[in-house]
Amino acid sequence: MRKGGGAMAYLLIVDDDEDFASATAMALRIAGHDVQTECNIPSAKRSMAARRPDLVVLDVMFPEDSTGGFALARTMRLEM
Repeated sequence: MRKGGGAMAYLLIVDDDEDFASATAMALRIAGHDVQTECNIPSAKRSMAARRPDLVVLDVMFPEDSTGGFALARTMRLEM
């Protein structure tokens, strides 16, 4: 943890596998991080617009849009 007891980093996990996202988020929270999970690309975009993450754990293959994760990664590179 940082001095003052604040979270180490704000992390965003974007994955359609909610069990994986929840388990990963729990481990990262135990390590002291502030973690947000999203299960689809549109909600991930809204989360990133509301608060810029320090790190994004991104599944690039989504059942509804097989290029969605790659497109989001390209957008993040350009805008962040």
